Amino acid sequence: MNVEFPPLRDQPEPAPPKRGAPWAAPPEYELGMPVPYRFTLVSTRTARLRAGDFVAHSTGFRFETRGMLTLTRDQTGGGSRGLFEAVSTLLGTLQLSLVLAAGQAVAPVSVGDEPDRPDEPMLVQGLRLGGGGSSYWWSNWSWWDVWWMRPLPPAGPIQFVSSWEGMAVPQSTITVDSEPLRVAARSALKFWE
Repeated sequence: MNVEFPPLRDQPEPAPPKRGAPWAAPPEYELGMPVPYRFTLVSTRTARLRAGDFVAHSTGFRFETRGMLTLTRDQTGGGSRGLFEAVSTLLGTLQLSLVLAAGQAVAPVSVGDEPDRPDEPMLVQGLRLGGGGSSYWWSNWSWWDVWWMRPLPPAGPIQFVSSWEGMAVPQSTITVDSEPLRVAARSALKFWE
């Protein structure tokens, strides 16, 4: 079978769309480079929180945290409504900050709360997705957060400091080297300059 298509028309080169504020999210027109960092921030019988999927960009880096809670009927009061309320309360007590090489602590801000022109490093807590289910005796809840740190950190260690008061998890620290992020950022592919 031979199909005939109409002749192609010349199309003008599309202009790249306008960019948003460069500090609020990764550059839209850049393909970042993965960095193989994965580690556990919290690990108890009933709560887990892991960080991974790091991607370096020319202006900072993105990473994800994924967590899982197992709650008893006593904690949720049974039913979906109790589960949602318990999860909301517990996640409200989960804290994550970064400490850069010079000792500068970077606390998270929510999307929309970032300053117009930040002069200091910033950690933006972006998308949060979650869901779960219940049986008579227990409930599970898992969630996923996307984070954006800008600018690229200075040379040296980056400390991921976490605590979770609602789950009785004391403050803990995981330290990684910023160099793999800085090297990968130089290889980020820009679609437009």
